[in-house]
Amino acid sequence: MEKCKERVSNDGWHWRNCRKPIWKDGYCKIHHPESVQKRIEKSIEKEKEKYELSPLGRLEEAQKEIEKLKKENEKLKKAIQQNVSSRLKER
Repeated sequence: MEKCKERVSNDGWHWRNCRKPIWKDGYCKIHHPESVQKRIEKSIEKEKEKYELSPLGRLEEAQKEIEKLKKENEKLKKAIQQNVSSRLKER
């Protein structure tokens, strides 16, 4: 039975071939590039979720919301000033 062609470390110093049977394209299911990519994407997504729930992530989100509210506030101020100035011209 053919084995996976990926080289893996035994102890950090010594390398050997993976002993798992071939699943696709000469790799086992663990070492196949598609499987590796899926694990990486899943890990990144998990880290994003963890960051969003962290105090720093929540602070960043709050700062974005504050900036959005400041912009909205400026628009409202301009609209009020235009309204007031147009009313003063009518007199």
